[in-house]
Order: sequence, then C-alpha cells, then structure tokens
Amino acid sequence: MEANPGTEKRVARFTQAALVLGTLLVFVNPILLGSFLRLEPDGVLYILTWDLLFLFLFASSIAFVRSRRPRYRHAFILGVALAPLVVVGAEVALSQSRIQRIDAWRSQTIEGVHEPHPELGWRPIPNSLGRHTAGGNFDVTYEIDPLGRKAIPTTVQGGATLHFFGDSYAFGHGASNEETSLNLLARDFAEERGFNVANYAAMGYGLEQMTTSLLLHQKQVRPGDYVVFVPTSFDLTRNMIHKRFLCAFPIRKTTPIGGLRMRTEGRWDIVDLGRDCGRFENLLLQSNFAFGLLYHAARDQTLRPELLANANTVLAEAQKLAHDAGAEFILLFLAAPWECRKGAHDFDLSGIQTEHRSMLEHCPEEDLRFPTDSHWSPEGHRWVARFLAQELDPLIPAENPLQ
Repeated sequence: MEANPGTEKRVARFTQAALVLGTLLVFVNPILLGSFLRLEPDGVLYILTWDLLFLFLFASSIAFVRSRRPRYRHAFILGVALAPLVVVGAEVALSQSRIQRIDAWRSQTIEGVHEPHPELGWRPIPNSLGRHTAGGNFDVTYEIDPLGRKAIPTTVQGGATLHFFGDSYAFGHGASNEETSLNLLARDFAEERGFNVANYAAMGYGLEQMTTSLLLHQKQVRPGDYVVFVPTSFDLTRNMIHKRFLCAFPIRKTTPIGGLRMRTEGRWDIVDLGRDCGRFENLLLQSNFAFGLLYHAARDQTLRPELLANANTVLAEAQKLAHDAGAEFILLFLAAPWECRKGAHDFDLSGIQTEHRSMLEHCPEEDLRFPTDSHWSPEGHRWVARFLAQELDPLIPAENPLQ
C-alpha cells in the first residue's frame, strides 16, 4: 500500500514541531530558568503554564507521528488555537495574585504609617511613629510630624524653608528619619544657608498628589521660601490617564485609600479607585508577563502625548501655587537605581516645559540600593543629598535675606 503524500508531509511537519517543542521543554522550565533568574512564585507558575502547554503540544505531535491518527493532529491544532487564551488567562490570574501577595513573598510590612485622606488618597499619619520592614533589607521606624510630614528638626529659628514634594524616593522608603536625604540636606547645606527643610513627600505619590499636597499646605509656604518638586520620571504616569499604578491599590488592599484628587478629562475631580478603575480593564493593566508587556508597550506609546500634556499642566499649576505664596519653584527629577543602571528615565522627560534638572546625569557608579528592594539604601540617600546640594547651590542665596 502506497503512502499518502499529504499524510507524509503532515508527519514531517509534526516531526519538526516535536523537535522544536522538545527543545523548548528542555530550556524553558522553572528549574533551569530558576538557576539564572530570581523567580518569585508567580514567575514559577507562569513558566510552568508554558511548560504544560508545550508538553501537551509535544505529546500530541509525537502521538500523531507514531500513529498518524487524525485525532492527535486535531488535538494539536486545538491546543495551538487555545494557547493565547490559556496564557493570557494565566497572566491575568497570576498578576492579580502577585499584587495581593507580593508583600508577604518579600516579608514586607508597613504598620502605622498611612491613613486615608479625602483628597490625597492616603498620607502619613500626623504625630505618629510607623514601622516599615522588608526582610534582608531594612527594619525602620518613621517619625511623622503634626502636619503629616516625615519629621525634620527645625535648625534655624525664624529661617525660611525649603519645602520638598515627592514620592517614596524623597520620603525615604526604608530609611530612618536621620538617614533620609532631606534630613541630611537639612543638617548640612540648608542650615549653612539659613534654611529649614520640610519633607511633604509620601510613598506612592504622583504629580497630582504632590500638587494637591502643596495646595493643602500652601499656607505653610511664605515669601522667601522655596518649593522644590523632586519627583521621579514614572510619577508622570501615576494618574487616572495611565491608571496602572493607582489601580493596583484596590487589588492590593494594603494601603488605606480615601478620595483622590486627580485631573480627569482636563479638570480636577475626586475619583474613587474602587469604582473608577474598572474590573476588566484593570485585570489587563496589572498583567506582568509576555502579552501584558506587549499591551503596556503599545498603550504607553499611545498615551505618552496625553501624559506629557497633563504633566506640563500640573507642573505649571504647582509653579503658580508656589509663586502665589511668594516662593520660588524648583523642579529636580530624582532617578531610581534601575534608571541609573540603564542610563535612561522610565518616562522620557523631553517635552517637559518647566525648567528642570535630572539626577540621571549624576548617578553613583556603584550600586547603592537595598539588596532586594529597588529603593536607595542609606548610602544612596547620602549620594542623593549631595546631588540636591549641588543643584541647589547656585539657586539658593549664600545668606538668607530674611535672617
């Protein structure tokens, strides 16, 4: 009986598929990749999903090559057709699980640090001592002053003030008060110039929250003071245009959240993250793996013009608030350790209209972050303090005229 040429061609194709899939099973598996990468539980399960998919296709192709029965070919084709749904479903489920469990995986706890706020979403608890721990990285206590700021002693009685607004990198995530860059700046540079320093930064804040904080504390700003915004580039995405960062909070449930004053559709409004993030969209936004990364890359390019325009509007408003209070406005972008390593900001700052400088041009050569946490260690904060002093030196008078 002569062989069917069509069947022989299919057998040849499935033989090639089996060889490729067998090779992938050897190299793409949690055991091998885990020896090169530091995989967390969601990463292990995600790779295992791919392995099981490859194994099913491999077994189907081998079975067809050996038996030439159509049902194995049909099973292979069905597996290929369903593969995107299986992988995307695994991504969505594992990404949500990651957000909910990542603090436990990393042995991180934050106790007595934040409280909900009707406009800022959350803020440091006034007049409190909060504890923040991360296994193998830090175990610190934060002292918060009566205005909800990370406390910095007043060293110049009657002196003007440098008011700093930023995110966790300015707040001092993982650094005690005395180790934080702004406390170091206050003890050296600022005191020599006759200024005090106030730290309004908070972990997780974006540009809108910094500007809202300035608005709420505007009466603390007096003529002769300086308002210094020290955001990171990715703070330009911490809003309801980009949504991804903020919409993780209702899933994570570790930070108490109140109302959040955000710019939406060109105006300021109070948003409810639990209501306004959207369930289905949020599942896609929080995906951390292959298809999610492709989705984010395409989406980020589309949103960039709107994000840039929003940042320019918010920064212009912050500058006006400072000037209305009789203060000067300074914009300095800090850099995260990974931005220093790659030599680029996560969000390209070209197009920012407010005059600014960036720490990216002054990064340390050595790695000064925590062992497994992406924030600056106390040594890193000393470097940041030196950068701030260097940048402020030509902008701040040698002698405070109000002294």
